[in-house]
Amino acid sequence: MEALPQSSRPLIAIDPDGEDLRPAELPGRAVLAFGTERHGLSPELLERADLRLGIPMRKGVSSLNLATSVAAVLFSWRLAGGR
Repeated sequence: MEALPQSSRPLIAIDPDGEDLRPAELPGRAVLAFGTERHGLSPELLERADLRLGIPMRKGVSSLNLATSVAAVLFSWRLAGGR
C-alpha cells in the first residue's frame, strides 16, 4: 500500500466478494487492483478501494488464475468502450 500513490483516479478492487462486474459501468481511467491467486487483495487495499467488483462465474467455479482474471476484465472493458 505504501507504493500506491494517492490519485484522483478511482481505485477498483477486483474481488470475488464484490458486486458483479459490469464493464460498461467501470469509471474511465480507473486503476484496477487484482490480488494474488493464493491470498487475494490485502484488507488495507480493499478498505481503500472506491469500488469492489467480482467476475461473475458459473456455480461451482470458485476462482480464476490471475492472468485469466486480468484478461477477462480488460477484454470485457475494452469491448464495452473502456478508456
